[in-house]
Amino acid sequence: MGIGVGLRCRTIDEMLLDAVATLGIRTVVILGAGLDTRAWRLDLPPHLRWIDVDFAEILDYKVEMLASERPRCRWERVAADLTDAAQRQAMFAAAGSELGLMVTEGLLLYLPASSTQALAIESVQRSGIRHWLLDIAASNLMRNAHHGRLDDIEKVRARDRVEGRPILDLVERHGWSLAARRGYAEEGFAVAASRGLTVLPNADAVAASDDPCGIYRYGWSG
Repeated sequence: MGIGVGLRCRTIDEMLLDAVATLGIRTVVILGAGLDTRAWRLDLPPHLRWIDVDFAEILDYKVEMLASERPRCRWERVAADLTDAAQRQAMFAAAGSELGLMVTEGLLLYLPASSTQALAIESVQRSGIRHWLLDIAASNLMRNAHHGRLDDIEKVRARDRVEGRPILDLVERHGWSLAARRGYAEEGFAVAASRGLTVLPNADAVAASDDPCGIYRYGWSG
């Protein structure tokens, strides 16, 4: 699991930094931020507005753990349950109208389909978000990463979730266009071939399958 999460994190780091440097991004919004520390560890412009969104208890814990550290940009926090329409819409309103990038790392496979659809629609209706970094986890990648622990993960995933290629279909159906993609199979063997084999035992099979695992950057075109 550590290899898979590390690979996802590294790839998103690189794609996020490239987007901030080249697209004029003024605000980054991390949904389901958890213990993400990019605002502290990445080389970000000091003027960049960075918003971590999660449950209040998680954000409180992170603030406590990082009390002695200084973020590299204008870090903010917004407590919100993304499955609650009022809280989600208030969060987007708080993000403001400046050009923004939304990141949903390891999140969409836990949300109900209605919440994922709402993110695609409300982000552009209620804020300046026009770019979106999201990840797709392949089923075989999940099995190899988590081994016998998938039952525990299933307990906290919405029954009507959208996963795999249908996530991309949903996003594109609501006016988003693909701008960049980096696949896990290619990234894994390029970055750490020998260790990648434990997560992706057959890179050719993964790349050739219809399971589109990887990181995607979308831009609003609707």
